[in-house]
Amino acid sequence: MKSSRLVHTTILSMLLLISITACGGDNNTETVEVFEYAETTVDSTIQDTEPTFDSTIMDQVYIVHQEITVLQLPEATGGNEPLTYSVDPELPSGLMFDPVSRTISGILQEAILETTYVYTVMDSDGDEEELSFKITVYSVIDPEPPLPVDPPLS
Repeated sequence: MKSSRLVHTTILSMLLLISITACGGDNNTETVEVFEYAETTVDSTIQDTEPTFDSTIMDQVYIVHQEITVLQLPEATGGNEPLTYSVDPELPSGLMFDPVSRTISGILQEAILETTYVYTVMDSDGDEEELSFKITVYSVIDPEPPLPVDPPLS
């Protein structure tokens, strides 16, 4: 996991008024006011980590007009919350990506050639991690190959 430190420095300034009153034996009082300026520096260290994926996504093969089994995409670890997820390019017609649950679901509407998709996580300060996977959608289920025919007996 890649990480770095962000140091945030805050300078706190204060102007203090100190009032001192002294009483003498003859019931005379004397007040002295002193202005005091104070400044202090406070450093805050924030751990900045980049999001990472601990797994991959297998390539997917589907049949047109059939509902797919919901595909759960991996959750990233690390990074600065909140994490946001996206898939690019746009999924085939009929499929939907839910970035909150990180799922792809739906019923495919058309066949497509093998297409590469990029699943991306981005954290709050713009760090990203990506996974690639492929989707292919066939128009029909390929029938089993025909059985061999024995040659005629002569």
